[in-house]
Amino acid sequence: MKLVTFCLALFLCNVNGQFGMLNRNDGAKVEDNLQEASIGVDGTVDAKYESLARELQSAAPISAEDALHIAILLEEAKIDAETAVLLSQMPKEAVQELKASSTPIEIVNGLKANLHELKAVEILFSNPERAVIEMEKEGLIEKKRVDFYKKNPSVLKDDTNKAIYFAFVSLAAAGGYL
Repeated sequence: MKLVTFCLALFLCNVNGQFGMLNRNDGAKVEDNLQEASIGVDGTVDAKYESLARELQSAAPISAEDALHIAILLEEAKIDAETAVLLSQMPKEAVQELKASSTPIEIVNGLKANLHELKAVEILFSNPERAVIEMEKEGLIEKKRVDFYKKNPSVLKDDTNKAIYFAFVSLAAAGGYL
């Protein structure tokens, strides 16, 4: 239980950037919220995230751990000023179209996938130079940006996190979670 909280604290404290991304300055607050959250031995989620985590689990078959992590990120996004700006600038038609073309299961599974991608970015960028090389091999970097990112791998990490977070926020808005 403490390991889950510790791992998530490390994950959320390392997520940073602009346009709705949680900032390092918010890390202490996120950690405080994580201290209140836990997963019981029987898989139940306790604390202020319980109802949202249960709602997520009722919409799609996801683990209690994933539901808790998504719930925490959603609750933090709700109070993040930069995320509010991002949501206000998001075209309402695009959100409605995404909502109309997606089932609740697809939305929650998409949130789960985005969460796992955010975590994977942290692992991938533990060696920033290698991350740039691997992403270039996979064709994930525009040819015209490769040299720039090789000189500035932290920018690639930030840009990647922003893109994933934008997808997360878009799905959350379409699902009615934000």
